[in-house]
Amino acid sequence: MLYPDSGLNPGTRLAVAVTSGDDPAMNRPYHLDVRACGALGDGVSLDTQAVQAAIDRCAEGGGGTVLVPAGRFLCGSLQLRSRVGLHLAAGATILGSRNPADYSNAGLFRDAVGADRGHALIRADGQEEISITGSGTIDGQGASHRPPVRPMILRFTSCRRVNVDGVVLRDSAAWVQHYVACDDMRLNGVSVHSRSNHNNDGLNLDGCQRVRVSDCLFDSGDDALTLKSTTPQACRDIVISNCIMSSACNALKFGTESIGGFQNVAISNCVIHDTRLCGITVASVDGALIDNVIISGITMRNVGEALLVRLGSRGYHMPKDASPRPCGHLRNLIIRDVIATGTGGHGSAILGLPDHPIEDVCIENMLVTGSGGGQKIDAIEEGPAYYPQYDQWGGFPAHGLYCRHVRGLQQRNLRFRTIAPDPRPPVRLDDVS
Repeated sequence: MLYPDSGLNPGTRLAVAVTSGDDPAMNRPYHLDVRACGALGDGVSLDTQAVQAAIDRCAEGGGGTVLVPAGRFLCGSLQLRSRVGLHLAAGATILGSRNPADYSNAGLFRDAVGADRGHALIRADGQEEISITGSGTIDGQGASHRPPVRPMILRFTSCRRVNVDGVVLRDSAAWVQHYVACDDMRLNGVSVHSRSNHNNDGLNLDGCQRVRVSDCLFDSGDDALTLKSTTPQACRDIVISNCIMSSACNALKFGTESIGGFQNVAISNCVIHDTRLCGITVASVDGALIDNVIISGITMRNVGEALLVRLGSRGYHMPKDASPRPCGHLRNLIIRDVIATGTGGHGSAILGLPDHPIEDVCIENMLVTGSGGGQKIDAIEEGPAYYPQYDQWGGFPAHGLYCRHVRGLQQRNLRFRTIAPDPRPPVRLDDVS
């Protein structure tokens, strides 16, 4: 098949064999190899302008696919355009520049630990029908970056119809992927390997709607797969399935940034291993509504703890000049069919506040084998402004599951075992109906 003129030489035709039935960009007529725009791919020469020129010319031609062939293409910030797909062939690598001057930011914002973020290697702002596909790699070379410029690998804001499929994302300087207020997204078969710097979250969905995440692998230095809401826009209508996660922090997390909330979320058939903190954390601490969430079919091994569900009230400073936010709501949560082995000695917990109970929670078919060896604990502080991390309390009054300030709690078929003797009961309920 012949393709339209590249615009470089009269009569030039570029034939590129790239197909994907689920990627709208692939079905458009214009296909362009980045080498036709001057990219060298030698890993030394800066190819930013050449790759960006290929993206821009493809967009000007009505959309289509930009091919990154085998090679090592050193780049600073790239901007994706509407109806353009970036396809990384086998053996292709986009290398993030080590020079901070090669990066632009997509609008700085403040995260949960007070850091200003926004720089990214590949950006998209207000675009539609965009994609990154293929079996190649995007390597952020993140170990070389220091504040204030620690670029993410991907940051898309206010985009529609986004497809990320098959690529390997490696060594980000900060969060690996940050999708903000993006709708109608599909992430499939993406592999993340990033422990090269601080705050290496594997995937952050922030105020996004109608999102499918499936068959992905996350090995990250910070939370592996996270739903966030740094603005009043909620994460809504999210399906996550068939993923494998390992993290130096939490594996699966709602929050910590939790302003707009999380609604209608289904997570299933995931494996978690070798995770320092919680396998599952569901937290509203910045005024968010968490409503209609089901998490099922999760297996874990070697995790700090299995589960933390927390309704807190820290009223965090996002944006910086915001007044303190009122406490949110957490309700209609189902967690079932969970097996965890090799957990720590703190225990899992579901913790509301005295005047703001968590409502309508069902926990069933849960089998946890922990280390045990704890000490008897009669009470813990309320800690409304605590960071939502299980070890902030130093231990819970139950070695299996401690529940406090919960209305409408159902528990079925729960089994908690310890390797070492533990004087605490497996389950304890305080102010629970």
